[in-house]
Amino acid sequence: MFLLLQLIGICSTMTFSRVGFNSWNHNIQTGWEWDQDRFGMNFIVHPYSGSAFFNAARSSGYDFWGSAPFAALGSLEWEYFGENTLPSYNDIINTTVDGVFLGEVTYRVGSNILDDQSTGIERFAGSFLFSFFLPRELSADLHRGKCSE
Repeated sequence: MFLLLQLIGICSTMTFSRVGFNSWNHNIQTGWEWDQDRFGMNFIVHPYSGSAFFNAARSSGYDFWGSAPFAALGSLEWEYFGENTLPSYNDIINTTVDGVFLGEVTYRVGSNILDDQSTGIERFAGSFLFSFFLPRELSADLHRGKCSE
């Protein structure tokens, strides 16, 4: 939790994150572009965030095809409202397509590693250790009470 708060604090001081009604209006009216982001941003960060959107749906009970739109819609939401740079074609493609592929891989690996029948500290430890790939799974387990039984 501390690391998440630190990340939020760091991101809130960056220029791309200064958003509001003016940037939203600009993003919607101006349209799309091909951005010049670095390799790590386009092929590591965007697929990871897409997989987080995808796995949030998978952990909530959606199947593969039902989860794929979550990656696309999460990316669209971020492109329009989460940053003040114009929405970009390569971001929506990499976040959605690569996020779905990475998300399904991490979901299946996580499902094989995590014992769905375990409870208590064993369940919490497994969910916590794998929460980097499936962050929604840990919160779902805590919410369902699987970590306290």
